[in-house]
Amino acid sequence: MTARNSIYAALIITVMVVLLLLRGFLPIIPASQTNAFLQPNNVLGMEIVFNGLPYTLNFQQQQEMTELINRSIPIGKLRDIPTLFPGLDKVVVYQFGQQPVDMTPVDFDLREFFFRTTAWNVGGYLMDNSAGEMLRLVEAAHDP
Repeated sequence: MTARNSIYAALIITVMVVLLLLRGFLPIIPASQTNAFLQPNNVLGMEIVFNGLPYTLNFQQQQEMTELINRSIPIGKLRDIPTLFPGLDKVVVYQFGQQPVDMTPVDFDLREFFFRTTAWNVGGYLMDNSAGEMLRLVEAAHDP
C-alpha cells in the first residue's frame, strides 16, 4: 500500500467516524418547534375523560399539556397490534372561538400515547413525544 493510498484510507475512515458521531448526537440536540397545534393563549380549557368521567386540568396542567401536544409528531400509520392505556377515553381541548378538539388514544407503548384527531392530522395520528411526561400528567390529573 502506498503512502497516497494510506492517506486516502485514513481520510475516508475519519469522515465515516465523524458522520457516525454526528448521527448519534443529533437526537440529543433539541429540534426547533415546527408543530404549533395549539397557541397557549388560545386555550380556553382542557379535560381528560378517564373511565367515562371528565377531569378538568388546572392552569398549570393545561400549560404543560399544551407544550406536550405541540411536541407531538404527526404520523401516518400505527403498529400492527395497538395497545390501549387502560381508562383513558380521550383528551378534550377547548379553544376560544373554535370547536372542541377530541384527542382519542388509539395506541400506547409504555411511555407514549398515539392519538387520533381529525383537527390536526386528518387521516393520520399524533405520536406523543414526551418520554413519559404526558403519561405522568394524565395519571396525576384524575382520581386514583
